[in-house]
Amino acid sequence: WEALLDEEGWTTAQLRDQRYDAVVHLVTAADGATDFYNLMDNVARYESVEDATQVDQRLQQAWYGHPHFRIVDNRGKNFNEKVDECLEVITSHLFLPKPCETTRKFLLRKKTNNDYIPMWLNTEKFFVEETFLKNDFENLQEEKVRKRTQAGSSTYIYAFRTIFKGEIIEKKRHITGREYMRLLKRKHPDRLTLEKERHCFIWDVNRYTLDVLLNVPNGPCTLRIETTNKNVDLKLPDCFDIIREVTNLKDYTSYILSKKNWYIPPEDEEYLKLAIQRNPSYSELQAMAETKSNMSDHSRP
Repeated sequence: WEALLDEEGWTTAQLRDQRYDAVVHLVTAADGATDFYNLMDNVARYESVEDATQVDQRLQQAWYGHPHFRIVDNRGKNFNEKVDECLEVITSHLFLPKPCETTRKFLLRKKTNNDYIPMWLNTEKFFVEETFLKNDFENLQEEKVRKRTQAGSSTYIYAFRTIFKGEIIEKKRHITGREYMRLLKRKHPDRLTLEKERHCFIWDVNRYTLDVLLNVPNGPCTLRIETTNKNVDLKLPDCFDIIREVTNLKDYTSYILSKKNWYIPPEDEEYLKLAIQRNPSYSELQAMAETKSNMSDHSRP
């Protein structure tokens, strides 16, 4: 595979991220709906239940790094309901009068050296730059561009939020590097370009995104999931120190975090500040060692 990529001048990130605006994965009936999985009335099926489930999980692993990857599973729904959920995902990526997807977001306790990911958890890691743009349109709430880089390969996305018949609609599309550079000229003067370390992974048939803010002082680390099912029963990953859900709190939206004077909400100071005071980062330890060394030099005769 690597030899083929080198020969054609491709990268895995390019093939996965730049060809499709969205990828929707319908989980096999062999995983969660075995009563409807058989080899008798479907000539396209030839794997056992166990083999089909393993193949399905490998497909999820291959695609979960895509920026708009969604999994439609079999829990609590029949096939028609799976189709309806699939249509909801598709319409969320088209400029149609449909509400935005439900995004649930959780705040994690601050850790030193941004060491949030356990060694055993398979993730796709990216570096993300998110820039908000200045606009003069009354109904346009937010407008931004995003650059997402992995292994030296970057993809670019343009997104905006607008109001349509009283509902908030979000539109996203892939753009070229040239378009990205042109749009950057409209960067909002009062907003930072957010720099994030992003990890995507699958847990309990759900795709999660963990974002670590790199250039906001005392910036939070958040875990989020996007779903069209508002009543989904989430089994949150137990390997993270989750403080609380912050889904509807504006203080933890990217738009507010990009403000140059952002500050930690008072109720979360003990979680986001004290951890740093208890465990200084590597760079802080280096600075303290350098200070001690300088003090020692000045005390010499």
